[in-house]
Amino acid sequence: MRIGRWIAGPLVAGLAITGLGAVAMPAQAAVTVLACSDLNDTQTTNGGYDPGIGAFRAGDVLRITATPPSPTTLRLKIGGAEVASASAPGTITYTFAADRTASVYAAVDTKPTPTATSFVVTCTPAASQAAPAIPDWIQAYGIFRQFEPCLDGWTNSWHEWAVPITGGWVCTRTIPSLG
Repeated sequence: MRIGRWIAGPLVAGLAITGLGAVAMPAQAAVTVLACSDLNDTQTTNGGYDPGIGAFRAGDVLRITATPPSPTTLRLKIGGAEVASASAPGTITYTFAADRTASVYAAVDTKPTPTATSFVVTCTPAASQAAPAIPDWIQAYGIFRQFEPCLDGWTNSWHEWAVPITGGWVCTRTIPSLG
């Protein structure tokens, strides 16, 4: 164990070892990451709305409506960068172009004095992507002649694999996918 280095373990996690002994370190707050569907809220605040950090998927649509007592500007910041603004009272609609985990903050300009503003926030999750279609299963077995009788439910056909290079006659059937 070295003096001044962090150590970890079940009994000493969060302690710093110094020349004077062990010192307890302050606990860090857990960060909650909200899904788009969790960001459906109405709140009245003095100037800003800060729901925290959201995990967004490409195509999620965030809509924020602000109703301040007097006309001003509504601004939306995602991950600390302003991405949209609009006249307020008014609405900003923002569609995420890619998957992203970021902070969300909406505010109205209320200079020189903050005033109570009503915020209505909705987030509509992107439509879930359909799973790729499961293809039908095609089965075949080789036969000697073109019109040789096939088993019930099978039909005559021709495939390259039946006879190397030239191909040959087969009986085939399609089993539909269940997906």
